[in-house]
Amino acid sequence: MSNSENSGTPRAAAVFFEQVAAQILEQHAHALPDLRELVIILPNYHVAVPLAQHLARAANLPVLLLPQMVTLNDWAESV
Repeated sequence: MSNSENSGTPRAAAVFFEQVAAQILEQHAHALPDLRELVIILPNYHVAVPLAQHLARAANLPVLLLPQMVTLNDWAESV
C-alpha cells in the first residue's frame, strides 16, 4: 500500500479522511471558514491531525478555523 502525497497516511485511510472532510464541509458550508462551533467526536486523538489536514485541503480557503475535535470520553466530561 503506497502513501498518499507526503501525508504519511496510507491511501485507504486518506480516501476515508477525504470523504469525511468533504461531508463535514458540505453539511457546514454555511459556517465556512469558521467551524469552531462544531464538535467532532473522534475514536482517538491519532486521527485529529490527518482529519485537520484533509479538512484544510478540501476547504481550499486561505484560512480555516478548525472544529473542536475530542474523544467521546473527553466530550462527556466537558458537558
